[in-house]
Amino acid sequence: ALAATTFKNWKKGDDPFATLKPGGIAPLTGIKRKVFSAEVNDVTFMVSWHGPSVQKQAASTYAADVFSGLVNQRISGTQKRPVDAGLFDNVSLGYSTLTNIGPIQLTATTSPERAVEAARALGEELKRFGAADYFSAEDLQLAKKYQQVSSHYSLERASTSAAMIADIWATAGLPYF
Repeated sequence: ALAATTFKNWKKGDDPFATLKPGGIAPLTGIKRKVFSAEVNDVTFMVSWHGPSVQKQAASTYAADVFSGLVNQRISGTQKRPVDAGLFDNVSLGYSTLTNIGPIQLTATTSPERAVEAARALGEELKRFGAADYFSAEDLQLAKKYQQVSSHYSLERASTSAAMIADIWATAGLPYF
């Protein structure tokens, strides 16, 4: 009631966003490395890629979610080889479903003493990502189940579900959900 009274004389104007179209995001064209040197206790590796766009490649966004779930499973080769071998303290992969480019980011931490060997092992692991046998059929089933369970669990709390639904609605529309 207060808003209606306060703004009753306002005239509707043109939509300021109607003519604004977001520009495209250029594909990544190469590898860039940046090393920050300092006296540290941990060394962090961050590897980033352009992931699928929910507006242009909706089906691929589900695959990116499942892939990150697979990589993050304690039983996955990604965890067993670099982490269980003692080269890394942790390795995790995340994907964010976004309208234009959904960023994919791998983060791995190790100690300065293991950094050189860990970097080599991480490079080898990244090369394996594209192999048809990188994950087994059982791994894929577990990741799908994990994705379903974690999504349902997130929806059980009002604060989490409200934020999740608002995010998906803003980036992809409710039918995507």
